[in-house]
Amino acid sequence: MKINKSLLIIITLVSILACILVGCATNKTDSNQNAILKVVDIGPTNGEKTGAKIIFNQSNFYTFANPHPLTNCSGDIKTSFHLFNLQNNAPESYSENTTNTTNNLNPKFIKNISLDLTDYTQTVSNPKAAYCLLKNESIFNSTNLRCASFRQSSFQNSGFYSFLDAECEKLCPLQSSTPSLNKLMAGGVYIDLDRSFLAANENLILHLTYLPLPIILTEDSDPTYPIWPIFRIHLLQTGESLTDLENAFQPRNLFYTFDSNVQKIAYTFAVLSPQTQEVREDQIFIPLSMNPKIDRIQIERYSGSAVLLEASLIRAGSIYSSAQGGAK
Repeated sequence: MKINKSLLIIITLVSILACILVGCATNKTDSNQNAILKVVDIGPTNGEKTGAKIIFNQSNFYTFANPHPLTNCSGDIKTSFHLFNLQNNAPESYSENTTNTTNNLNPKFIKNISLDLTDYTQTVSNPKAAYCLLKNESIFNSTNLRCASFRQSSFQNSGFYSFLDAECEKLCPLQSSTPSLNKLMAGGVYIDLDRSFLAANENLILHLTYLPLPIILTEDSDPTYPIWPIFRIHLLQTGESLTDLENAFQPRNLFYTFDSNVQKIAYTFAVLSPQTQEVREDQIFIPLSMNPKIDRIQIERYSGSAVLLEASLIRAGSIYSSAQGGAK
């Protein structure tokens, strides 16, 4: 019987390839078998299970003029959105956070999302919102209270969440009479997590979209130069219930400074300081698996001016050793 050499070569190559892909039978135990890393699926790939989109427009948050109907507090999210689902060519929203302060948001691993708000003058139109204000005379005697607010202006008339550096004096946790110091670390976002809805070694990706607003300074001896905004990302532990979170006083950056429940796990885990005047998108890998106690991601305005537009929080799955088990 005559054998085609080309056919024999093809059969041999296919056999070798199959052996590589599925493993060849052997009597020798692979000592590294239990150390192979595997990627665990996080379930059906739909917006509800994989994450949420946050649009930093005033219509999606409770404000001093329109506080939460049950707590009368401001800064908490009212409406979050699916990552991928669309409705009428716009992101499909989850149910509004209006009726019950004991239930997490959707998806369930997000307990709450909140902002620092400093424009307390809006409480004039709704005095009930003043209940959730820190009673600090040094703050309320200041006129620079639009540091972190849904400010509308000629360049930004859509009410997106803004930081204006010049208006942040006396709103810093640091006790200082120096304006360059007492306006630091004022304004930011708090994303509180419920780790019971995530695998112990699961991680997240934070996608942040924002517009830097450079501050132009002119010195006698130097040419005009810009000062760019700086954001810091912190990974923290609070252990607080949703009820506690939604009853926190404003400005929350000052309120949490004196909250003994807040513990630093990875302080200043990441720093963003883009030198651009265009809309910027940054992706930050959030390694929750490094510590099971992390339950807060804080996006802190350290200094400068900017406008936050959107953020997405995306489940990144789990990488684990088969010898130790993993996410179910």
